[in-house]
Amino acid sequence: MDTCLPASGSHASKPAVNGGGH
Repeated sequence: MDTCLPASGSHASKPAVNGGGH
C-alpha cells in the first residue's frame, strides 16, 4: 500500500520496494 509512512524508506512507488514503510 502506498499509504504507509516512510519509516525505513520513502513510499515513492511502493513501500515494500523502497524499504518498507510498515
